[in-house]
Amino acid sequence: MNIVKVEDLQVGMEFDASVYVEDDVLLVPAGVAIREKDLHRLTQWGVEEVLTEGKPIDKTPSDVKADFEFFGLDANSDSVNFYKNAVSFLSDIFDRISKKETFNTTSIDTLAELIIKYVLEQRNETISLIICSSAGSGYAKSSLNCAILSAVIGDYLKIEESKLQNLVIGAILHDCGMLRVSKKIREKDSQLDDKELKVLRTHTLYSYQVMAKELYYPEDVSQIALQHHERWNGTGYPQGLKEQEIGLEARIVSVADAFEAMVSERPYRNSMTGYFAMKNILSDNSRRFDPKVVKAFISSMGIYPIGSIVLLSDSSIGRVTSIHGNTPLRPELMLLIDSDGTEYKDGSGLVLDLLQETNLFILKALDVKTLAGKTV
Repeated sequence: MNIVKVEDLQVGMEFDASVYVEDDVLLVPAGVAIREKDLHRLTQWGVEEVLTEGKPIDKTPSDVKADFEFFGLDANSDSVNFYKNAVSFLSDIFDRISKKETFNTTSIDTLAELIIKYVLEQRNETISLIICSSAGSGYAKSSLNCAILSAVIGDYLKIEESKLQNLVIGAILHDCGMLRVSKKIREKDSQLDDKELKVLRTHTLYSYQVMAKELYYPEDVSQIALQHHERWNGTGYPQGLKEQEIGLEARIVSVADAFEAMVSERPYRNSMTGYFAMKNILSDNSRRFDPKVVKAFISSMGIYPIGSIVLLSDSSIGRVTSIHGNTPLRPELMLLIDSDGTEYKDGSGLVLDLLQETNLFILKALDVKTLAGKTV
């Protein structure tokens, strides 16, 4: 048996063999993630070591690692590890919400602080993961992406620190009510009928109830979840609010959620490139979204959003790594494949600033799944 110190265990960690408190007391089976509840039990029992015949499972499978490297990202970088761990953590949180289990919301508050930290300190790489990362799926990944994008917009609009924290918490939990809607409806792979759509739209009410009545978040934070499907022109739900009647934080989450949904696959459709998702948001014309929030989103993300894979005029392919707010069609990018067909993995490609390389321009955005030759 291998001895593992409890202080070395983390939420989301998995082992390739069962983990025991004693020889016959099972903590978690093989391949099952350790939860916060498990660590809390060990602390209550005064346990300092656990036993296993196995070892921790590498949370970066070879195909996922290859995807990161293909897009010029370090699979073991600080921001990549944060992203993967956050998805794993949120998967556990949403599982608990689905089962109506109680948990300490301090962990969500801490995650919100970390999201803000990574957006402020490692902004471009963190944003890139929304489009390039194959780590995780479902509501956990979507909620993390929405929270990252909301933090980007909130920072651009210079929202004060406490309200930025509340914004990110609201973005993390904005769709948690979906887990109280019938799985048959929320995962249906064809168009919903009117009755099903009406049921699906109750998720904003469920999200509000979970946040306000079960997790005891303040009213202003819970309202973000309730209002994120309201529309600027008053045709949204559940209350038909319009313009300034909708909280600013909910207006931000609305834009972030819409973009994230478009660049992610859904049971009923494939994903869009970031470029086409951005074009869709730009064409809204103040119907669904607050024009001030849309402007902030475009200015902070670019027409070719950070992380986008693009084909250049010399047939080379690159990943957008940074944008120039005043010249959104000429971002900075890292070469993935040069004009001779040479591939540059793990971030070794040349960095080009199209503002300086005036002989080059973007021909079109590419689908990351097609480029990598796999679902990512």
